[in-house]
This record gives sequence, structure tokens and C-alpha cells, in this order.
Amino acid sequence: MASRGCLIFLAILGALLVILGGILIPIGNNAIYNGVKTGTVLTPDSEAYDAWVEPPVPVYISYWVWHLKNPDQFLAGQKPVLEQKGPYTYRLD
Repeated sequence: MASRGCLIFLAILGALLVILGGILIPIGNNAIYNGVKTGTVLTPDSEAYDAWVEPPVPVYISYWVWHLKNPDQFLAGQKPVLEQKGPYTYRLD
């Protein structure tokens, strides 16, 4: 008999948690959306603007290029033979 009471208690607790989750998930998503929306506005007095003008960490950009090793044969319709070059990395100041 005690296991049946425990089972009923767990079923009620599970149902309450499902209802609570159904209520809190949309509220949490809305709070996160509003926080991101207000925190990323670029106005001269915002924190995001200061980080955009002067990034707190160095910014690097990497490029990879392809070298066509058989241009004449490629133009004649053959498969290209490519060689990957890079990464060429530059620091943005």
C-alpha cells in the first residue's frame, strides 16, 4: 500500500513539474530575448558600442585560398587539380 501512495505522490509531482515547465519556458525565452535585444543595441552610451569600437580581445581573420594547378587542362574540360593554401591570418587593429 505504501508503494501505491508513493506512486501517486510522484505522479502528482511530475504533473506539477510539467505544468511549471510549460509556464516557465515561455517566460524564460522571453526574458532571454529581451536581454539580448537590449544588450546588443549600438548606441554611443551602450556597453556593446564600447566593445564594438574597441574589442576587449584581439580580433583575427583567417583566409584559405585554392591554387589551380592545371589551368590549361581545366579550361579544356578536365577536372581541376586544387591545392589548398593557408591559413593566412591577420590581426585587425
